[in-house]
Amino acid sequence: MKTSILMTFFLLLMAAPVSAKKLKKAKPVRYLNKIYGQVHQNSSRFSRVISTFECGQPFKVQHFGDDEFSKVTYASYEGYILTSHLSKRRPKDCWQDQYRKYFDFLNLGISEMHHWGRLQDLFIEGSVMP
Repeated sequence: MKTSILMTFFLLLMAAPVSAKKLKKAKPVRYLNKIYGQVHQNSSRFSRVISTFECGQPFKVQHFGDDEFSKVTYASYEGYILTSHLSKRRPKDCWQDQYRKYFDFLNLGISEMHHWGRLQDLFIEGSVMP
């Protein structure tokens, strides 16, 4: 009886550091670098939008996708955001921060923010050949 208790104790003792290492591994943080961005339910520009966020919002990246989307979390929200809309450092040129009085005067509601974010998601960036 004593040996089984001691054996169980040592097994638990050896397993504890492994689980602690898994818990300590921090997820990388990335910041939204567009005026408005949206977290989607799936990794598609056309999937359902979970929420809209402003420039500079931090996200914990769960997985960098092979395609153009990364899986992120913010508080209780979990979804996909365009990888090109994320940066390693908090952007210093966010319009909402630079022109706070102007944005306060506009008094944008959640509906307008959603539409601006949707436009930003659907806007295709790139170059055109002449």
